Amino acid sequence: LYCVMSPFVPLGAILGATQYPTLSLVLPTLEELKRKIAHVHVTDPLVESVRDVILDVIEERWFTRVPGAAAKTAFFDPRFKKLTFLTNNDLRNLVLDELQSEYNVVKAQNPQPDAAMEDVTPPEGPGPIGSFFGHVTAGARLLIGDRSNMGEWEWYQRLNEIHGDADVFKWWQARKHYFPNLFILAMRYLCIPASSIPSERLFSSAGNLVSEKRTRLQGDTIEQILFLKSCIKYQEFNCILDFES
Repeated sequence: LYCVMSPFVPLGAILGATQYPTLSLVLPTLEELKRKIAHVHVTDPLVESVRDVILDVIEERWFTRVPGAAAKTAFFDPRFKKLTFLTNNDLRNLVLDELQSEYNVVKAQNPQPDAAMEDVTPPEGPGPIGSFFGHVTAGARLLIGDRSNMGEWEWYQRLNEIHGDADVFKWWQARKHYFPNLFILAMRYLCIPASSIPSERLFSSAGNLVSEKRTRLQGDTIEQILFLKSCIKYQEFNCILDFES
């Protein structure tokens, strides 16, 4: 039973990380979780039935319905943009058709000239996400070829997926002038958090702040204190850089 449940350990670390992963990780992570659990060698009939129930629940809850926002967000994550986690081709094509329609609307509203493309992908070291998806993205790099007058929609789909531990937002920020219209859609979808953990942490911080001895705090003051708390780590980082320089 331990072997069946052990793949859940890195899953919690990935989806519950303090860096607040986006919705793009949910479906690829669950598909990889299914693969890992299904390949566990089981001899006990009871454990085997538990494993089968887990697989059935994941499949029924996440992969037998129209995937919607979770799959669309994954398309804008260059680590999973091929949507290989959707084994149902009809569902994958449905997601791509809907996204292309949204892209065409944005493109009509914001006509942009196509820019030449260069490879500016930095090498990535090993990390928790890359290790979890090792057989899929380990060592993958963004390979650039001849654009051949393709539009940004076609060209983005032709690019290889990148390393699992790459920073998705840095990737898009470095290429927003190559994919101006897709960048608008990417920022619209990638801002969706993977879970409710960020809001739960905020509620917990607020509960620690507003105690029996601090009942006269105004709402604006509480909001400002919580905001400053969330910025402390960045301020500490800047102080370290200033000290070292």
